[in-house]
Amino acid sequence: MTSICTPSLAVARTAPAFDRQWNTWSASLGALIWAACVAAAAGGGWQLGAAECLFLLAPLVTIPLGLRLAFDAQGQGIGLYRLALLVQPAGALLAAGSFAFPVGRVAGALAVVWLGVTGCIGLCGVMGMLRGGLPWFERVCLNLGLVYLPFGGLWLAASRFGLSPAGFHEPIVFLTAVHFHYAAFASPLLAAITGLAGRTAAGARHKLFPAAAIGVMVSPALLAAGWAVGSPLLKIAAALALAAGLLGVVGLSFLAIPHFRSPLAGALLVVSGFAVAAGMYLVCAYAGGEYFGIKLITIPQMTVTHGVLNSLGFTLCGLLAWRIENIERSK
Repeated sequence: MTSICTPSLAVARTAPAFDRQWNTWSASLGALIWAACVAAAAGGGWQLGAAECLFLLAPLVTIPLGLRLAFDAQGQGIGLYRLALLVQPAGALLAAGSFAFPVGRVAGALAVVWLGVTGCIGLCGVMGMLRGGLPWFERVCLNLGLVYLPFGGLWLAASRFGLSPAGFHEPIVFLTAVHFHYAAFASPLLAAITGLAGRTAAGARHKLFPAAAIGVMVSPALLAAGWAVGSPLLKIAAALALAAGLLGVVGLSFLAIPHFRSPLAGALLVVSGFAVAAGMYLVCAYAGGEYFGIKLITIPQMTVTHGVLNSLGFTLCGLLAWRIENIERSK
């Protein structure tokens, strides 16, 4: 039983079937809950904006999908892995529930539970970095996405409490949480999975992979530093590093598609690639406009364009593509 991501599905041999089924049901039920949230927001029954709707897709759907891919690739740290899988659905529901209350103590307390879940996932990432089992470059890239996630949980809790950490105010606080739940979590994970697939297909690491991986690994830290010190130059450097890295990942993923067994997975990966290319164009336009003092695109416009492309197009389609391909290869 082989996977395009790894030489063998190690987790399938070590993780109890209940854990795998629990994760599958979590992502599936999360998708239904997310669809209900979006419908309620569209019908006026729940005061959720576009940014909040897109954010909720992460804890409810994309993070459980990403967790499964990460642990399928590594097959280690099973105790902490089980804990992360078991508590993720409850944390995701409470994170969603925090938006049913006004900003304040109740909303913040619910979000703190999700912060605890992301902390557990981050510890899984630290353990994954320290253990063997994968080539070190791919191992660091994959687990760094897990390590970044608690920062998203922290900023979400701050947003729901109504805090202004380091003097930042809304919507920047909430959008920082969104950033760490998507670009910072999913980009390194998808880059690592793509690199491992290339190794499986070609028998060696592609020479383009290290440069692409470095781009997606350093860009979240560069962006955080840019906001912390108020440097437009660092922000545009982060945008360019992320864009270059993700375009490299797209190119490598397209090279892997001919080896896919699932046509659906290949089609989803193509959608993911084109979505991230369009999304990164918008990121660079926003960062460049800020650097030169020109309003090329506003934050609300970024939410409904880049936000949709990144969350639904790149992240969801990309994670689903690799998950479907792994299922197909495990038959």
